[in-house]
Amino acid sequence: MNIVENNINFINSNKNQINTKIYYVKFDNMTDLQSTIDNEFVDIVHADSTYDLEPTKKEIYKILCKKNDQQQHGAIAEFFAHIVIRKIGFTQQCLYKNLEESSMKKGFDGLYSYNNIFWIMESKSAKEENIHKNKIDEAIKSIRTAIEDLSRNNPWLNAVHHISNLENNQRNDSIKQKVKKLSKDFQEGVKHTINEFNLIPVSTLFLPSSQNLAEIISDINTLLTNTNYRQIIIVCIDNYIFNDFIEYLRN
Repeated sequence: MNIVENNINFINSNKNQINTKIYYVKFDNMTDLQSTIDNEFVDIVHADSTYDLEPTKKEIYKILCKKNDQQQHGAIAEFFAHIVIRKIGFTQQCLYKNLEESSMKKGFDGLYSYNNIFWIMESKSAKEENIHKNKIDEAIKSIRTAIEDLSRNNPWLNAVHHISNLENNQRNDSIKQKVKKLSKDFQEGVKHTINEFNLIPVSTLFLPSSQNLAEIISDINTLLTNTNYRQIIIVCIDNYIFNDFIEYLRN
């Protein structure tokens, strides 16, 4: 897996120069990736090594078969987002599969830790022609809505439940307590804003991109200019192995 890391420098809404990272990866060969997926699959899905790989693959395949094409692409985009974010050194603080139903929806798509700080991950994808900037923008807006719209379901409560169910010795109890406090704030109508948090918006395109990496970086730089977040890193994925991954799950 070749993850290309690049620096992005932009001027935020406070007129400060911000230095951050964009990570780009192209998945176009399932054979080269399969050993990584085999090793990571159970931990991503269940965070519990007592589960076996093959039954877990069948479990996810069964869930995907109940979804429409758009939902399948979204779920698979999220899985590969976990592969990438774990690879660059973040620790997963959530389960891939929802606790309450046979789906992957859980408030935020992911919660991660890095140096005892938590990061919110949101994955957005496109299976028709699109550009990464649009999906990154959509992911950021989705996080904003989840955090700031108190009329919606409490995303922090679900995040607490996910952290509590980690059985792989990776649970960060300090982060759990911080997230629990945010959950209580949400219940009590205490408003928080997106600029208080660390974000990992992820874009996945399932068709060949019309842009080269320099154009993607330029687009993202423009998108981030005059915004304000505690910290943000960007992940862009071109995924050409959707059908191969479905076959991997089925077999």
